[in-house]
Amino acid sequence: MYDQKTHQGFFRHLVVREGRNTGHFLVNLSVAEEQLAGLGLTDKWESLKQHLQSDDYLQKTITSFVVTVNNGLADVVKGENVSTYILR
Repeated sequence: MYDQKTHQGFFRHLVVREGRNTGHFLVNLSVAEEQLAGLGLTDKWESLKQHLQSDDYLQKTITSFVVTVNNGLADVVKGENVSTYILR
């Protein structure tokens, strides 16, 4: 989890959207990636990304999977310290 007051942690937000007419899902995982090294989670993060890209169930269920990396202090999805990566 990410603590907004202390700016510590990794997982900031998770957004899941369903297209009611299509049944497609979009998942946007917002993270503070620069915290990974200090938490010793870099290898686990790489493993999670590979799993999300290769899992058969997730491939059938999730149409779009986006990771938003926000290393800034503000809770924004666009900005100077924000990058977006499309995993699927």
